[in-house]
Amino acid sequence: MEIETQNESRYKARAAYFSKYRKDRRAEKQSTLEFYEENIERYEASNQSDKKKKRASLATFDSSRYPIGFNPVIMNRKTGGVSRMPTEFAFILKACEELIDNKRRFPSLYQRGGEAMNKRNVRVQMAKLLAVLLTHADLYHGRIGVPTKDGIDTISYDTIIHDYILRWGEIISPKAVRNCTKRLALAGYLYTKNIYVKIPNDDSSELKADLNKVTLDEEKVYEVRSAASYKQFTTTFISELKVTLFQNIMKMVHKTRERKLSEGFMFHWMTYKQIGERLLLAIAGDTLNSGSQQLYSSSQLPISPEPYNEYPI
Repeated sequence: MEIETQNESRYKARAAYFSKYRKDRRAEKQSTLEFYEENIERYEASNQSDKKKKRASLATFDSSRYPIGFNPVIMNRKTGGVSRMPTEFAFILKACEELIDNKRRFPSLYQRGGEAMNKRNVRVQMAKLLAVLLTHADLYHGRIGVPTKDGIDTISYDTIIHDYILRWGEIISPKAVRNCTKRLALAGYLYTKNIYVKIPNDDSSELKADLNKVTLDEEKVYEVRSAASYKQFTTTFISELKVTLFQNIMKMVHKTRERKLSEGFMFHWMTYKQIGERLLLAIAGDTLNSGSQQLYSSSQLPISPEPYNEYPI
């Protein structure tokens, strides 16, 4: 009876945790949508667009309803400014838009993506998500992430959802993202690899800051945390995208790559160890921040660290 009570309380605590987690995530997405609506008006005004905003519909897709959409521009998540992307993205995003009216635009996706690919609203959603993924993709090797001076950093699906909102002005559910990425995986377009890190508990004598001590024996006490997974488009997708077959587009891609390399950015994956170390430091910092908030709560100091999952553009 006591064991059942413990299990029941553990279940309730878990349910309460995930309920709060989902509520916070929904609030974040709503905040991003409000941020988009505030800044898109300024962008439209600067472009002297006097057209009234129409209600979006998946049945009849009209790209003019989306000021950003398939256009080669991107909104900054911090400032809200809209800037132009390299010229090659005009062709890349156009290829995504072609999927809406041509279900055979990507042959492998049509053959293996299931019966849903015959539905126009599904193809619209697939095209929109592909556009978001490709804005973060390295077209040489298909890596999806954020280039840094240490290599390409992984990007989470939660961040992708926020970028989707900033491009399309509408919220996409995590379930819809999972369905779309599942179709891409079935088509042989997308490869993902999860990143899990074992982190010692407070009960363990291991040092949290030492990554070499993270892989513990079975007798040790540890927690398992995850970071944003590796995501990469396959050569099958790159070849069926077709835009890279044209020499003029590849010259644009090469020019953009050379410019980024000259600025110090690297285009190989960040190693598992680098990502794991950052995760350890983030968790250790979160623990210290929590302790500081409790210690100085009476003085009401403005302690508000930036969330770990925020990526600047």
